[in-house]
Amino acid sequence: MPNESGTAISFALGGSNVTSTSGADASDPSATGIAAYAVSGGDYNTTNNVIDGCLPDGTNCGGSGPNVTPGDPAILANDNTPSFLQTVKKARDFLYGTEGMKNAAINQGRYFTTEAAAKASTAGLGASNTDGVLTFVDGNLTLGPGSPTGQGTLIVTGDLTLDGNFQWNGVIMVLGTGRVYRSGGGHGDIYGALFVAKFAATGADTDLFGAPTFDTSGGGTSNIQYSSDAVDKAKSVGGHAVSGVREY
Repeated sequence: MPNESGTAISFALGGSNVTSTSGADASDPSATGIAAYAVSGGDYNTTNNVIDGCLPDGTNCGGSGPNVTPGDPAILANDNTPSFLQTVKKARDFLYGTEGMKNAAINQGRYFTTEAAAKASTAGLGASNTDGVLTFVDGNLTLGPGSPTGQGTLIVTGDLTLDGNFQWNGVIMVLGTGRVYRSGGGHGDIYGALFVAKFAATGADTDLFGAPTFDTSGGGTSNIQYSSDAVDKAKSVGGHAVSGVREY
């Protein structure tokens, strides 16, 4: 979750009975895991405080903190940041360039301007496809409640809301408004990788990433866990531009 704005990330996870996040590889427990969260250096203290069960400013610690493994966030640097999240220009090219993900989705008939159109499409969100599908939603999307399992590569330029019971296998990219929320009851699972970045669709090449929002403290429970197998399958259906995706 890159942030160059000078404004702190909005980060809330809830207690251990609400959110579980793990960088351990769900598809290969013997493999070396990754950090559960990776943020810009300026957001390290905020995220680390929340993971430790404190308020973002480090006060009011104690009680039941979120279940996060490993317990410290990673700091994004050139060696662990995907190429498409190194600058806003690269992020825009990744989404909207000639060989970007929007055109890849259009060529596959998988570009949608509404959530309803994506879910009503023949492939839906990829639940019935072996490796899933590429789904590009130019707007907001809610996973759940009661939605079928989805899989593949999901790109959302608006807000992503996790609501009720669902399961996602693959890569989710919330690139645009850079906001993720959890609401409603039930339980949701994400196995794979999740990327969040805030930036405008158009602007100067020198634009900087804004402060993202990641708030899973709402109703219900959620589990987010890295899975190399789910990421690899998502790459296979995401078009060649998604090859720049790495674990962070």
